[in-house]
Amino acid sequence: RLYTAVTVERESLRSVDVVLAKYEFVAQYGRRWGAKRVVVNYNWTDSQRFAPATQQLPEVPPVIIVVNRHVPAKDPSPINEAVASLEARLVLVGDGPLHGRLIELVNRLGVGSKVELLPSVDNRRMHELYREASVYASVNQYGGISKGTLEAMACGLPIVCSKPLWETAPEQLD
Repeated sequence: RLYTAVTVERESLRSVDVVLAKYEFVAQYGRRWGAKRVVVNYNWTDSQRFAPATQQLPEVPPVIIVVNRHVPAKDPSPINEAVASLEARLVLVGDGPLHGRLIELVNRLGVGSKVELLPSVDNRRMHELYREASVYASVNQYGGISKGTLEAMACGLPIVCSKPLWETAPEQLD
């Protein structure tokens, strides 16, 4: 079954007119398996809406925000565990197959009063959540710069990210 999936994927890469990749590491994968043309179209954000807050928020307790899909390669469990020993609040925005396990972890750690789980947030409200936060955190084994990271940066938040498994250095644009 895996062999069939990989074979179909590689044949598809060789037969399409263009591969549109969000990150350079995905583009390299496409090139490696014979894509004729690869275009990298990086994530972007609306800098009018996603901009720093005009008023300073109180820093006590700091608010950590995490925005991502709750899948194994983006599992925010380590951040949940860290919050157990911090004087901080955690806002987890996202949903996915690990969401139920994250709820169980919050209950097991006894941090329910410090952690807010928001499976779905209207995109028109996301900039408000970033502006209410003190820092953005991301666990992402995939690499690249996620849309959430870009939005948080545009809002002026400090960013704490894990190092992706296969990247030797962060992907940067000049």
